[in-house]
Amino acid sequence: MERKKTLDIVVSFLIAIVLWFYVINIVNPQKDAQVRYVPVNISGVEALEERGLAVAGDLNYQVNLKIVGARNDIANLTARDFTATADIASLTKEDTFITVKVAAPRGITVEDIDSENIEVAVEDFVTVPKPIGLNFKDEPEGKEITIKHLDHDNINVCGARSDVNKVSVVVYELSANSLTENDFATISLEGKPCDKNGTVVGGTRLVEDDLKVDATVYTVKTVKLDAPIVGEPEGGELTIENFEVDPVITIKGPAAVVEKLTTIIAEPISIEGITETTEYAISPLLPEGVYMVRESKEYKATVYIKEQAGPIEGTTEGAIAVDGVNEVKN
Repeated sequence: MERKKTLDIVVSFLIAIVLWFYVINIVNPQKDAQVRYVPVNISGVEALEERGLAVAGDLNYQVNLKIVGARNDIANLTARDFTATADIASLTKEDTFITVKVAAPRGITVEDIDSENIEVAVEDFVTVPKPIGLNFKDEPEGKEITIKHLDHDNINVCGARSDVNKVSVVVYELSANSLTENDFATISLEGKPCDKNGTVVGGTRLVEDDLKVDATVYTVKTVKLDAPIVGEPEGGELTIENFEVDPVITIKGPAAVVEKLTTIIAEPISIEGITETTEYAISPLLPEGVYMVRESKEYKATVYIKEQAGPIEGTTEGAIAVDGVNEVKN
């Protein structure tokens, strides 16, 4: 009796399994499911722009679907199995939404689209020149990327007016790894239209395909800075009490040239006719092929004036000794 009972249980279990397989694989009942983040393919962009209009924003839309189909048919479906489209070619400024259409695999019904009507703003299509910004990367210590030439002063950015207005600069990145030290080479760079915070502005694009730059990597060195002075203070009653000039300058250039330099001389500073202590902006005279580094400050010199009490001991007529700096008299 006990054996018969056990056998009945086993038989019932096997029958249940067979029925379950029958229902799933033969009957295959209908079932609904959610498919999320189906990308919307936008068509008609060029046609709309030819009419002088554009949709604001980056046009990266997605929709979520509720679908119905046989359990086996929908079991492994993903967003890639569906095609969502919207045509904007005929939009006008009065239109405020676009309608999304979805094509589903055979045997699958799209029962609902959560954002079938997507809100849009149609604006004027504009093209505006924007300034160029260069970001330098991978510079070794003691080296600096140097630009000799850019093939554009500005880059044209196009798109919906409100989007283009957000663009402050077109940013290009230049890596020292793509350059040869001391030899200029032409490099093509791809730009990104960015706002004032450096974030890429969606819905805009560059009219020019790329930016060509002539660039190399130069050696950086800090050397002494000297600035001669010429002329005399007004009248004969004033003299130089002190002369101060920024002591050093940081320059860059070919290694073979820069390594030999120890001092850079600035253009002479004329103190002819001054009546009081005066600060000057000075202009370093750089050898050919040598430049100031990118982050160079404005170099200055200050001439301090006082009333002359009498001849300065240890000087000769025609020169005034000031802390080791000789004034050259005309």
